[in-house]
Amino acid sequence: MMRNFILKSLFLLLCANIGFQIASAQIKLPAGKEKEGNEKWVLLTDTEKAKDFKTALPHLEWFLANAPDAHSSLYIKAANIYEGLAAAETVAAQKEEYQNKALAIYDERIKYFNDEANVLNRKGYKMYPYWSNKADKYDEMFATYKKIVELNKEKTFSQNIAYYMTILCSQRKANKVTDEVVLDEYDKMSAIADANIKLGGNSVAAWQQVKDFIDKQLESCVTINCDFVKTQYIPKFRNDPNNLDLLKKIYALMINGKCTDSPEMLEISQALIEKDPTFGRVKTHALLLKLNKDEAGYIKYIEKAATLATENADKAEIYLILAQSEAQKGNKAGARAWAFKAAETDGTQAGKAYSFVGYLYLASGSECTNSNPVIAKAVYIAAYNMFKRAGDGTGMAKAQAYFPTKEDVFSQAMGGQTVAVPCWVGESVQIPNY
Repeated sequence: MMRNFILKSLFLLLCANIGFQIASAQIKLPAGKEKEGNEKWVLLTDTEKAKDFKTALPHLEWFLANAPDAHSSLYIKAANIYEGLAAAETVAAQKEEYQNKALAIYDERIKYFNDEANVLNRKGYKMYPYWSNKADKYDEMFATYKKIVELNKEKTFSQNIAYYMTILCSQRKANKVTDEVVLDEYDKMSAIADANIKLGGNSVAAWQQVKDFIDKQLESCVTINCDFVKTQYIPKFRNDPNNLDLLKKIYALMINGKCTDSPEMLEISQALIEKDPTFGRVKTHALLLKLNKDEAGYIKYIEKAATLATENADKAEIYLILAQSEAQKGNKAGARAWAFKAAETDGTQAGKAYSFVGYLYLASGSECTNSNPVIAKAVYIAAYNMFKRAGDGTGMAKAQAYFPTKEDVFSQAMGGQTVAVPCWVGESVQIPNY
């Protein structure tokens, strides 16, 4: 038993020694300091892994002073140690010192082990949070994040895109960069966000949030109006008319810049719906055509919008727009048909639809008349019924004001009778039995 125990102990010791030698062999140490360096490497590794950063610090500093090129993982450990110390520190001056050392460590890692794009990307993740309240650091941050985006492109961390846009706008407000610089950098960041959104996966929500953020930031730091869009973006469209992402961007900028009455807006809208038609875009395009007095085009695209709608509420909205269009042309029967279709399609639109029909009836008094004074007022009873169906008390009161008088009902002996409403209405109503 004792012999087996001794053998097992020797075996474990041998394994530990071999493991130590393998770990030590991976690091580069100066001549004459191999033993000390190997011991400190084990202590550094163990204390950093245990998050005992204060104990790890002197071992780290030994390596930074004596063997800065020992191993690339030295700088991963160093970043963890300084960042951990900074997070735990409550004294402002000491916290700032640790933060600055943490950022400097990324530069040292690049100096000895290259991998600049990846390391700067990681540095950016900490740089803005550490320096956001330091006005004298914004020039350096601007240059760093610009380089991060240039080197990493679609691999740039989403948070670094948000940081960079914030810094960019700050530089613009300080008049250190022009609108053109802001736009050029925004375009790069927007393209990166679009590319990552297209990739799908778990990061889509984060990238969409960043895309929305940089869009809003752009509006806050650059004055976007029609002239601006025409000058800065329409030439880009002319040079690259099939670029869908560019089209989307120009379209959004023109909407934000309230350029709806410009011919360029109609051109961009037409190009976009040809490449990527959606309910909202096609509906907007139809309304743009209406603004430009193109009634045929308006009807064509508003009907197309209905076919693209996936929600009943959207379909019903289009049907009501078509109802209004028919009413404006004097086609009241056609307008009513669209309104009824809207009510059938989506119950939440029913009140609006029936009230719309009520007003059609209310406006038809002069054409739905009759020599019989009671029947001549029957259209208002039909209007009242429609308003009642809509739950529109105001409409009901307006219609009731035109009801047949008690005297006429009595003299015609028609109280309680059901009569047909003359003209296009074609409904039957019951005469009040006063």
